[in-house]
Amino acid sequence: MRNSPQPPEESVLGAGLWPRILFMGAFVATVTLVVGVWARETGRPWQSMIFLVPGRPSSA
Repeated sequence: MRNSPQPPEESVLGAGLWPRILFMGAFVATVTLVVGVWARETGRPWQSMIFLVPGRPSSA
């Protein structure tokens, strides 16, 4: 509430939001794939782990 409102011409994804979205998407995808490959190589249920990793709640 301390910040002033954004100008009406500015996009919802303006003010540097696009790079953050792309970075976090790439990060989550990389972690998910690493966990999936690790699980498959160690004989764990890799499909379930790939499904669960992106939905894991963060500590933030």
